[in-house]
Amino acid sequence: TVRSFFHKISDVGEDVVVFKDKFSFATETKPYYNETLQFMLQESGLASAKRDAQDWQCNPIIYCLCCLCIPCMVVYKVLETFTFTLSRGATLAVDAIARSAGSSATLAFSEEIKIPKSVWNGKSVTIKVPIYHTDDYGQYQGCCMAEKTNREAHLYVELKWNTFNPTKSFRKLCSPMCRPSESAIQLPITNKKGEEYQEFSGYDIAEREGLNDWLRFIKTHYDDDKHRPRNYSSRDPPPVKRIHAMYGINVPTEIGCVYSRQDTCASEKMLQSRYVPDKKAIIDESCGYIVEDGVIMETPKTKQDLFGGIEKCGDGTVPYWSLAHVKTWDNEDCKVTVEEFEGAGHRPILGDAHFHEALLDYVCVKNEDV
Repeated sequence: TVRSFFHKISDVGEDVVVFKDKFSFATETKPYYNETLQFMLQESGLASAKRDAQDWQCNPIIYCLCCLCIPCMVVYKVLETFTFTLSRGATLAVDAIARSAGSSATLAFSEEIKIPKSVWNGKSVTIKVPIYHTDDYGQYQGCCMAEKTNREAHLYVELKWNTFNPTKSFRKLCSPMCRPSESAIQLPITNKKGEEYQEFSGYDIAEREGLNDWLRFIKTHYDDDKHRPRNYSSRDPPPVKRIHAMYGINVPTEIGCVYSRQDTCASEKMLQSRYVPDKKAIIDESCGYIVEDGVIMETPKTKQDLFGGIEKCGDGTVPYWSLAHVKTWDNEDCKVTVEEFEGAGHRPILGDAHFHEALLDYVCVKNEDV
């Protein structure tokens, strides 16, 4: 369900009110040529739309008893009543879902409208959509069970289909360092239908969400910095002779996220995310990783290929490869030693007695050495 808040532009007559809004929506599913649309006119508040007083309605059984002399008509009316009941039930079911999702009351709605085939050819097509009053749709009245006359309005909708262009670049503002490298971890992540996901960096998502100002800031203050804080100055060791690193390990740690493009509507009057964590994503946990509510996490069974394939994970905040990067600085000019604390979290380690003891042992001179 996608929503657009319309604003009255002008009233050109007693029965004509002009509203205008331009919006687009994207779905996470593949397009099919039998797609349909349904439109609803709603008011905010669950109790804002009251049902009109209903005319006396006859029970279909009474009608049948009155028409026993015309068996064919009885059969016809029974079938007609049954058909209208199914149609009304399906339409109102969609209405109920929309109301529950938006805390609003539906005043009128359309039936399912099949999208014209010419739309899929890239043409702009305007369709006339009848909107029926909620109290009238699929109702009967009178002893003869005549179908109730619908009070209706008409909505004119212009449709145009823009196909996805795979050649369009979403990486205009990102440096090559921001993109997934060839050595990036390839994980067996699928959804319940067995469909795989496409690999993107966080910068790809940011660009698709339209966060260009933030990306320009990163590029200006980091990528274009002459000291290269995202390149050699972050890889090389600091100018010291000795380094002693202490950090916690083996607390499941977030290393990435699985996103899906949500069913949403993009409008100038609304702001909402295009991508959300995909809670339906699953992974073969034999690879050493887990996925919880769309979040990819390394575990104590995760193989760290950058460090000889040892099975470890980070401290619940920082991934292991980042914590252990200090090990790569060990050389003749810089002696590196490391202490890893099992099960110590990124913040809780500050209150860990084992950490305090190790810290004192390292910085203090023992009595026997005096």
